Amino acid sequence: MPETLSEYMVRCKSEEKDLYMYYFLQEKKGESMIIFSNAITATRRLSSLLDFLKIKNYCLHSQMQQKQRLKNLDRFKRAVNDIESGHETPGAILVCTDVASRGLDIPYVSNVVHYQCPYNAEIYVHRCGRTARIGRKGDSLNLLTPDDNKAFKQICQTLKKKEEALLRYEVKYNVLDKIKPLIDQAKKIEKTIHKKQSNEKEANWTLGMAREAELPLDEDMQHDLAE
Repeated sequence: MPETLSEYMVRCKSEEKDLYMYYFLQEKKGESMIIFSNAITATRRLSSLLDFLKIKNYCLHSQMQQKQRLKNLDRFKRAVNDIESGHETPGAILVCTDVASRGLDIPYVSNVVHYQCPYNAEIYVHRCGRTARIGRKGDSLNLLTPDDNKAFKQICQTLKKKEEALLRYEVKYNVLDKIKPLIDQAKKIEKTIHKKQSNEKEANWTLGMAREAELPLDEDMQHDLAE
């Protein structure tokens, strides 16, 4: 682990992760950041949520077409370089799975967020290695819920690190209370749209299978699927 890396943690409930992540983003406004999730579904949801919050971000996971992955990665790199050069930029935020935890050669990333606790110490080290490079300072923030305790304790034991050695990220709770309604509303909207998109995909799949099998659908069923 780089000596110039500062490791922080926030203890919170699962439903509070979005709130604390948004708080951290506001605190680090204008800086570059990589937000890691364990699952593709979480990565997609998080990227979509940030879109609703008008926070420019680039999404990266293994189910994306390679062309799109490379395009998003290139855009993120350019945004990081713009920050480094002092140019105006809407932000340099990459939301990704651990597909980006290795071999990502972007030396000027300032922050890493472990939105979900990594499965093991090796992944944790690779994630943290995306910041605090070439002697530069960097911050790593762990968002930890009670469900993460076992995995995070194992990571600390493997790295011979005491949990108490991690700094508790200082939070202004009066600010947290002010932004909570915004996050709650954004989560509600994202959930509604996600459900609608899932229903549309299921309906299209059903219609496609019916046509392929040459099965007739009555008017009522066709109407229900079309809604």
